[in-house]
Amino acid sequence: MADTLRRATPSWTELHRLGAVLARGQLSKQRAERAAPTLVDHRSGDRLDAVLPTEIEHIESVPLLYAVGRRAVVAGRPVEARAWLTKAQSRTTRRVPEPLRSRIAFELGCVLLDDGGTQAAESVAAWSESFSKGSSDVLHLRALIAERRGDRAEAIGLYRRAIASANSALSPLTRVLELRNLAETL
Repeated sequence: MADTLRRATPSWTELHRLGAVLARGQLSKQRAERAAPTLVDHRSGDRLDAVLPTEIEHIESVPLLYAVGRRAVVAGRPVEARAWLTKAQSRTTRRVPEPLRSRIAFELGCVLLDDGGTQAAESVAAWSESFSKGSSDVLHLRALIAERRGDRAEAIGLYRRAIASANSALSPLTRVLELRNLAETL
């Protein structure tokens, strides 16, 4: 299997193939852990819950921490999501691929925004930008922050920049979310 984190966005064909294996329940635990960051938003993503870890203390893998945190977001467990994503952020180094670093920042920033923490979300965006600038996910987070502050014009501009650079995102879902949020803002 090609390392799906090495490329910015895995191909639809690769996602479909991995998703089909996941849906049939034939994805090994080791293979699921490697592919987890790209499969968490797949329609069969709930099947990942059976192979992902449940105890945060013993997990060191940034992709796994992200995947479990994202599954907690999907399941509507923000406190748990915040814990997993914060640990993923703390374990992140420059060796972690840019798309994953940016997606961790986006997810953690969104959890913090939902808690009313605009300044906390801004600090997460600044942390991610210290690694690199112009990531689609971080621009999307910045747009959400601008929208929360009531700066509609800045939010629209950031959404447009995020959409233009969406090929750098971890998941194809990113572009869909950005387009939906831009449409709502307009």
